[in-house]
Amino acid sequence: MTTYKEIFGKYVRSVSSDPPAAAGEGEIWYNTSSNVFKSSVPVGAWSSGGTLSTARSYIGSAGIQTAALGFGGYIGPFTNETEEYNGTAWTGGGNINTSRQLIAGFGTQTAAAGTGGDISPGPITSTEEYNGSSWTSVTSLPQSTSGAGSTGTQTAGLVAGGNFSPVRTESFEYDGSSWTATPDISPAKLVGRMAGTQTAAIFFGGQSTPGNPSITANQQNYNGSSWTTGASLNTARTALGGSGTSTSALAYAGEAPPGNSTATESFNGSSWSTAPATVSTARDRVGSAGANSSSALLFAGTPPTTGITEEFTATATVSTLTTG
Repeated sequence: MTTYKEIFGKYVRSVSSDPPAAAGEGEIWYNTSSNVFKSSVPVGAWSSGGTLSTARSYIGSAGIQTAALGFGGYIGPFTNETEEYNGTAWTGGGNINTSRQLIAGFGTQTAAAGTGGDISPGPITSTEEYNGSSWTSVTSLPQSTSGAGSTGTQTAGLVAGGNFSPVRTESFEYDGSSWTATPDISPAKLVGRMAGTQTAAIFFGGQSTPGNPSITANQQNYNGSSWTTGASLNTARTALGGSGTSTSALAYAGEAPPGNSTATESFNGSSWSTAPATVSTARDRVGSAGANSSSALLFAGTPPTTGITEEFTATATVSTLTTG
């Protein structure tokens, strides 16, 4: 008879009392006091947060759930408004210097960067840094683009893809003062989402050409020197929300024809799984922030253009396993 250790490489440990839920997350153990097998699994849910002061779509974003930043976007004309989220409510911050939509954002609430984006009649290269109160223009991105994927910190950022015609394949690293070209992504992609760091990132969802037929579930992985094909989302989508790390990420909302999606997916470093939790308001062209697969923020989007904000929180819960 095959044993659990032969399959998974470890024994099921026996304990007289359950470990803390967070400490035992993903583990199976046998409780000798109650004579049952138990496990700790994360349970997540979306809840309402404070609404943005200015409803908008294609907003730039950075930060985490309790300290997020939203900037730029489309409200009819393009806007330069910046708002900061403290885990409860949004308040006004310093305006970005160049009004635009589809700006690639990365970093934290008090040390962020925004680059590229779309203004009439097309994409731009302008890059700005935010210090928690004001934006400063810095070295421009080498390639004009809008709707690029982005992740990292203000001094170690990563940007790839974007633009509508043609869709870009270029990727670039930012060190806080200058941009360096890195290997191209394949296939080309726009309005997908990135998670992770400059040297350990994932780029998922989006579309390879303008128009619904090219919406993809594709994921590409970056290790600091090259891009490789990774796991696929369960729901192909574009203009979605996404956040986290390369081994603990979330994907949520977005356009998934014939409509917008409410689905949430979590990534564990090797595969995506669809979570029971769904966003309350289906939308695309959203802003998002979050540190890992246990915490995320979703805000703005369309249609209609909205400032609705939702918070995702997952907590570990100990469950008794049944056998049959």
